Amino acid sequence: MDYHLFNDGNGNYTMELDTSEIQVQEEVYSFLFNISAIGYELKEIRLNFTVIKAQTVITSANFSHPLSIFSGNNQTLNFYLNDTDNNGKPVIGLTTSDITVYNRSSGLEWDVGFQWSLYEKDGGYYQLNISVNSLEIGWYYLRINVSYSPNYNWTTYDFDFYLIGNETQINLQYFSDAGGQIPQEEPNNYTCFIESDLFIEFNITFIDYIEYDTVNVGTTANFSIGYLNVNNPSVFGFLTNHPTQPISGDGIYTGYIRTSDLSPGFYSMNLTVDAENFEVEPIFFNLTIRNKYQVNITVVDQPSEVTAGNAVSITLKLEYYNDTEWLGLPNTQVIITPSFDGTASNQFNKISDSIGEISFSVTPGINDKNMSIQIEFIGAYNYTTSSIDITDIQINPAPAINLEDLLPYIFIGIGVLAAVGISVGVYRGVVLPKKREKQRVLKEVKTMFEDAVNMEHLLVLYKGSGTCIFFRSFGSEKIDPDLISGFISAVSSFGKEVESQKALNEIRYGDKMLLLADGEYIRVALVLGKRASLILRQHLKNFIAAFEEKYNEALPEWRGQLNIFRDAGHLIDENFHTSIILPHTLEYELSDVKKLKKPESREILEIAQDIKQESDRKFFFISKLLDQAMQETKKGIAEIFMGIKELRDNELLVPIDISSLEKTPITPEERKLIEKRINEFTELPAEEKARIVNQLVEMTPEEREAYIASMKEREEIISAPVKSKVGETVIEDEKQAKKEIKKLLKKAKKERGAHNYEKAIDIYKDAGIIANNWDMKKMFEEIQDVIRITEIDDHRLEMMDLERQAQKAAKQEEYETASKYYKQASKKASEIFKLGLNEMQDYVKEYTKKSKELEKLSK
Repeated sequence: MDYHLFNDGNGNYTMELDTSEIQVQEEVYSFLFNISAIGYELKEIRLNFTVIKAQTVITSANFSHPLSIFSGNNQTLNFYLNDTDNNGKPVIGLTTSDITVYNRSSGLEWDVGFQWSLYEKDGGYYQLNISVNSLEIGWYYLRINVSYSPNYNWTTYDFDFYLIGNETQINLQYFSDAGGQIPQEEPNNYTCFIESDLFIEFNITFIDYIEYDTVNVGTTANFSIGYLNVNNPSVFGFLTNHPTQPISGDGIYTGYIRTSDLSPGFYSMNLTVDAENFEVEPIFFNLTIRNKYQVNITVVDQPSEVTAGNAVSITLKLEYYNDTEWLGLPNTQVIITPSFDGTASNQFNKISDSIGEISFSVTPGINDKNMSIQIEFIGAYNYTTSSIDITDIQINPAPAINLEDLLPYIFIGIGVLAAVGISVGVYRGVVLPKKREKQRVLKEVKTMFEDAVNMEHLLVLYKGSGTCIFFRSFGSEKIDPDLISGFISAVSSFGKEVESQKALNEIRYGDKMLLLADGEYIRVALVLGKRASLILRQHLKNFIAAFEEKYNEALPEWRGQLNIFRDAGHLIDENFHTSIILPHTLEYELSDVKKLKKPESREILEIAQDIKQESDRKFFFISKLLDQAMQETKKGIAEIFMGIKELRDNELLVPIDISSLEKTPITPEERKLIEKRINEFTELPAEEKARIVNQLVEMTPEEREAYIASMKEREEIISAPVKSKVGETVIEDEKQAKKEIKKLLKKAKKERGAHNYEKAIDIYKDAGIIANNWDMKKMFEEIQDVIRITEIDDHRLEMMDLERQAQKAAKQEEYETASKYYKQASKKASEIFKLGLNEMQDYVKEYTKKSKELEKLSK
């Protein structure tokens, strides 16, 4: 310890001790001073004293309040540590270990992230950084305990702060309904029609950080849209069907809101987003939901009577009320259904002209006595439905005709019609049938491909014993024997406990669909990957008829001879065209080529020959030929399909049965295993067992498994009475079938008019099933064509939406996203093209070109 002695004179002295380095301790400090001078005795002076802790206080404190999560900053407390016992001198030398931070809410130490760290500034000023890592928004209450041991007493400082979330706001981009974008009448004021759901698009942006654009608030965010009827406040609540997460990286939120649940009125709406660590300002807007425009159909001109066999011309007016006056409704389709003597004739459609008028004519038959005409407008998102029945046109009997009186007119008519009929006849007799034939073939071949891929197995069971007499698998993979056994059991047992069954029955088995139907002696089941098309249903009926006709002598008295049906394979391809997906080869002479009627068939034949030579193999696939022909010829896909069909029909293009190529002789061990399994049927005589074994060794493993599995069932198949049903309604006769078809077609058209295409297609298919069950071939074909057109409408709507998304992305210079949208739009155009719309070829090329151009820009 340092000390200093000062002589004050007259024998007085002052001793100064430097105690600044003395630490606080519990024991008393004792200091002994020895004082001596020459000629004087030694004197001792003992000094005892206690060192106590200095008192401190935190002053000049400041911190961040509120503190934003988005800033990424920690909480920072700046303070001055004041030594109050020494006139406010600064306390220096504090370190992080001298600080403890407590959570006052829990009383525990602050345990977040790195917890805290202390930095000393100048002259007793400090900066304390406190971690807020991973905290949620809300209030936090902290206590700082400073204890600079051992010389300074501890002191505390309490402070509170609010951790604020990322402050964001919602920005409405637009609303749209079935009619397109809904304009703002005034800021945040919109109007839509009753029974319409709205499509909403908006983004969320930061409020305080202008350098950031849109933000994704996370997948756990909850969206809610509240409503309040301003004129009737008791009507309030929340809508269902909320917006979804951004569909791309542009931060745009989209989705449908079910405003169709609301009745007409003026509503205050609010869109709220609840997202973790985000404070999103809700947005308010006003929505007026109004009734649809009322539509009315009136007769402008019609005769009061008509002679049977003569045409009757009628003019209608289609109008709507715009809340002020009645106006003509232009370019709008109505459905016209004439009925003669109580029987509905073919429906047809007409479209109103620029002033809302519609003119058409119908012709009653020479023997018809009564006529009525129903005109129906199925409505739209903004127009009500409307219909009118014309029942007051009297049909007069046709007068007797004297042939001699008509002869002069016949000769004159022949001359006139010879000129006029050439042009009309060429179109109706040549152009139109060719166009329809192309569309029909295109649809037929497209469905042929899809059905062939969909078919996995075919089973033919003899109803008398439940035995599987024929089995064919169309997959390349080996089949689990238990799965085959399950198919056999499900097919055999169907119909046992039901009062009735349909002509064609579709049941689900695991992830497969079973389509089965009964003949007189056999039950045939198709194992499918998905639901059967209408054409596949028709083909199954045809196959059963062909099978029973081919084996009409063997089936009635069949006693277990399996080899009888070994040659049934060709019936499968004749009816289901499964060979379309098999590899093909070329087999022809020059004379065969000369027999080809279509020039495109010869072109395709040359391309097929080139493919075969280039691949250095004996076979190729139709899909390869199709792609190559589309590239090398300027023909449409319909012409190419028709050419391939002619080559197959004339057997120049021949399928190869892979199963026959891969078939290997059975080994002795495999034969023993077959014998062992057949010996398990102890009720069979030895001779019959031997005969069965000899037949089984000639089969494929799958065929053997199907037969043995059916042997275990060994039970007669019971066919319940066949009844055609729609829901719970049983269709008893053809007249009722026509009535139900008409009802379904009307329902489907309504769904189609509301753009519910998938639902409409399902209803059309139900109508097609009834037509198929009752052998209404013409009606069945018409329904098939309507389904094709509806599929085109569905794909076209999706294509246009993809094009819009692509254009929007390109405008925002998001080239990679735009390229993907154009590529998807090209695929949709290709689907439409395959459905018979040849002009889609141009769209496919255009979208593909744009996709490639934008892909280059994105790199």
